[in-house]
Amino acid sequence: MVRTNIARPTGILRDYIQSFELKMFDTHSDGIRKPLHAFHEILISLIIDSKKPLFEPICTDISSYFCNKPPYAGVMGLQTNMKGFLVFKGRFKVFNIQFKPIGFSCIFQIPALSLKDRFLDGYELFHHELKDLHEQLHEEISFREMVRLTEKFLERKMATNKDLWKNECILKASNSLICEPNTFSIQELAHHSNMTIKTFERKFTVLAGIPPKLYARIRRFNQAIELKLYHEKLNWLDVCVKTGYFDLMHLNRDFKAFAGLPPRAFFEKTPPVFENFVPL
Repeated sequence: MVRTNIARPTGILRDYIQSFELKMFDTHSDGIRKPLHAFHEILISLIIDSKKPLFEPICTDISSYFCNKPPYAGVMGLQTNMKGFLVFKGRFKVFNIQFKPIGFSCIFQIPALSLKDRFLDGYELFHHELKDLHEQLHEEISFREMVRLTEKFLERKMATNKDLWKNECILKASNSLICEPNTFSIQELAHHSNMTIKTFERKFTVLAGIPPKLYARIRRFNQAIELKLYHEKLNWLDVCVKTGYFDLMHLNRDFKAFAGLPPRAFFEKTPPVFENFVPL
């Protein structure tokens, strides 16, 4: 089992960061295969005092996706389909920064669209700044101190963005897709943002990485996975109702598009990793 310490951001970062997570686990002689299906959040992953996981692509077309050598500090953009598996064998300690829809773009002034379906070396993207933080996280410090240092790093980056206020409307609308996913239609979000649908979709796509309708679909798909993973007794029809799917056919369609398999087969053949979350 993976033990995951989790903390929510404080202050101004709450609008831009979903969570900070420290994952710790030891696979012993076995291994953990984590499926890399479609995912709706950008991640910065910092591997601490551990070896690199391997990457198993599902087909040769994406064999160079990680070049089988993921960096120790990686930035994973939004994923729109199944890529393969990260294979962990041994003892691992991984610190993750999970961003809200346009949080990464707002903080680092890098369009999320340029990261879509990619996994980049964090050092190449951020140079010495991320390396300095990474080295600090290798020290024998508490999870609370890790979060504090990371927040300072993000706040410094955010302070350099003088145009942060220009994305306020998109920020509120995009965060609604996380906090209230079934409350507003894309048309309503565009209206509340004082934009035409075309303008809203264009700006959202650049800042979040994918169009808003696709983002909402992938977010709901991941919600269905999480609900079933942590509530095994729920049948798939119950999952449909609780996550806003119209019917099982609709659910099956998204699983095939985003995970390569229908839901039952996905959980049997490529089960997601169960985590024990411990809040700060």
